[in-house]
Amino acid sequence: MAIKKYINTTEVAELTGLLCDEIQNLARTGVLPAHKSKRGYWRFNVDAVEKYFGILINKLDDVNDLNCEKAHKAMTISEFRNKCREQQGMFRKMIGEPMGVGPWRNSSKKQISMLINGEKTGKNFVDKYTFEYAKSRVKNLQAHETIDEYRLFNNMLSSQPMAFNLFCPFIRMIEEGKVDIVTSVFKAIFPDKYIGEVTEVGLEYLHTDIKNYLNDCTAMDAIVRYKDTEGKPAFIAIETKYTDVLGENTSRKDRAQDKYREWIKRIGMFKPETEAKLFSGEKLITQIYRNFLLTECYGNVEKANRCYSVVLAPAQHPTTQKEVASLRDELLPEYHYKISSVTLEDFTKKALKTCPKGNKYPFWYFKERYLSI
Repeated sequence: MAIKKYINTTEVAELTGLLCDEIQNLARTGVLPAHKSKRGYWRFNVDAVEKYFGILINKLDDVNDLNCEKAHKAMTISEFRNKCREQQGMFRKMIGEPMGVGPWRNSSKKQISMLINGEKTGKNFVDKYTFEYAKSRVKNLQAHETIDEYRLFNNMLSSQPMAFNLFCPFIRMIEEGKVDIVTSVFKAIFPDKYIGEVTEVGLEYLHTDIKNYLNDCTAMDAIVRYKDTEGKPAFIAIETKYTDVLGENTSRKDRAQDKYREWIKRIGMFKPETEAKLFSGEKLITQIYRNFLLTECYGNVEKANRCYSVVLAPAQHPTTQKEVASLRDELLPEYHYKISSVTLEDFTKKALKTCPKGNKYPFWYFKERYLSI
């Protein structure tokens, strides 16, 4: 039984690992029961929080202790990568596969998170359907696509096969006519995105006519297209991260830089001072900026009624929350809702809870393989 009847936004965020903005969004949309105090702050019913997030709030006075524990357990990105690499090494041993070389085909050093002949065995994937889908994408590789065959089939630490393992089950369900299940899952995961009916789930999406967009090879790791609650086209562009850091990858193509500046100006979502720094080069246009720009320019060209950028990463990832918050802080306040993050733990938890028994296995596999760290 909860000690207090109500808790505030910060306490909910600390207990769930979500951002305060995300918690407030749940309150504003009526998903999570809440009311505003006399000072204008959101107050949440403890019983509702426990039920929605599936947690038990024993002693709210221990929140500070929880923060201390989290701080004590905080890892550097190097430590986190090593932990994930060890997890993939253990999973490789569990499925009885020998150790391969990596991270590239011509590497000479063996790594515990690499497979051998994954393009033949399919051991980097949850099931035969996902393996066949991956082979088809490699076989029919389009211009400007950046799918690396060796990494996809043999690198267990790569976020690319991880994305295939997470989203291919949805592609399969749609092919099998189970749109209602897919829609229910994404409504549970993204209650604030006005999802009416999911129409398509795609992977490594990049429009072939790149000149109309960013004129580079930036792709959406996954895209969820849907009809919104008004019956109009909408989509969520998803970036999946396992051990990567969004701030490490910058583009050096001059032609792309011109397109970035064009779209930064056209969408008009950045603060004036941020826009000036991005134009001058004082602030680098890193991957998280390019992903956001791609979402917005694609939504603009395709005339989507709604579009959102979401980063999916493990809850323990050391940099994701900071990276998403740093981009949000560069946007005008009215566009903060455009970018958010969801933990892979929360994603799989809601998929497992929502899917019927016959469709749960891929998400159980995902949880056991990637999130038991």
